Amino acid sequence: MKDGHLNVCRLCRAVDREKYRPMDAPQPAIKVCTKCGKAKSLADFTPKGAAFASRCKPCLAEVTREWRVRNLEKARVRDRQYREKNPHKVRAASRAHYQRNRAYYAAKNAEWTRKNPEANRARRARYRARKAAAPGSGVTAVEWAELRVAYGCCLGCLRTDVPLEPDHVWALALGGPHSIDNIQPLCRSCNASKGTTGIDYRIYHEHEVV
Repeated sequence: MKDGHLNVCRLCRAVDREKYRPMDAPQPAIKVCTKCGKAKSLADFTPKGAAFASRCKPCLAEVTREWRVRNLEKARVRDRQYREKNPHKVRAASRAHYQRNRAYYAAKNAEWTRKNPEANRARRARYRARKAAAPGSGVTAVEWAELRVAYGCCLGCLRTDVPLEPDHVWALALGGPHSIDNIQPLCRSCNASKGTTGIDYRIYHEHEVV
């Protein structure tokens, strides 16, 4: 009409008058998903402003996954842009997700540690180096493997049948660098007994290194 309104009310224009709900009426306790057609409670729908999404959460997740498969590159760009614009939200969501699934991640971490003992020791060494703000360029997995093979035994007890772990000749707590030049292979027992003392076992085995 000239005043900008239609000459038919919303109720008359509704496709199904039995399901018509005025704009100011409260949300019903039950909502029908437009994808699966099932009637579910409002808790199964994602809030969208003052209303709720037309699809239930499982159906919405399925549609989202299908879209990501078809538009993988676009999805990655959109995710990266969101992370850059909302770093605090991303960190908060990550922490909340971890707290809800602590048992799962604890079991997963234990399984990874069991299968990758050498990588776990290297990870712990990097953590100690960062915590102590130690100088040095770090120790790569290749450097440690070559050093372990070169000596072939624990330099403290000379045993060859025990797992070896990298020991800092000069402890990180005392300012020693985290680099391959400050590493010697020791077994767990010798490493624990050595502690933070600066004992360099390598000087007794230099002629044995090929």
